Amino acid sequence: MQWVDSVKYLGITFVSLKVFSVDLNQVRHKFFGCTNSILVHSSGVSELVKLHLMESYCYPVLSYALESLNLSSSNVNHLNVFWNSVYRRIFDFRSWESVKELICCLERMNFEYLYHQKKFCFLHNMLRSDNTIIVSVMRFLIQSNEYVKLCGFADVTPHDNIHCI
Repeated sequence: MQWVDSVKYLGITFVSLKVFSVDLNQVRHKFFGCTNSILVHSSGVSELVKLHLMESYCYPVLSYALESLNLSSSNVNHLNVFWNSVYRRIFDFRSWESVKELICCLERMNFEYLYHQKKFCFLHNMLRSDNTIIVSVMRFLIQSNEYVKLCGFADVTPHDNIHCI
């Protein structure tokens, strides 16, 4: 068996370091390839249509399977920067200009909020699984500080009956 520094599984590259880590470089390349393709082929289209295309085709590339991982705040921040670049490119913002107000005015959420909401729904659905082992592990997890913190991001109390899509 060969020793490797990284392994790719279901499109996600895991890196062997002192701590479990995910390599976001391939995600970044795929995401920006997707955004560039849409921007090149959508000249003359309204900004809102471009944004809808980005949300439909590029956001899933950026957020694929992330709810099943415990990303560091640094990784979530990098992904948030990648997602904010979509707004900058569509609405012609400079790199030093904040897009927070634009995102709010468009009634959208930033990537960090979307990640935490997606992760919360994933864990909640795991808790409702038919598999007793998964449910047992989840019952242990919901007692942790990590889960309480995640509930805070999702703006729910830890034991609410949530319906996730």
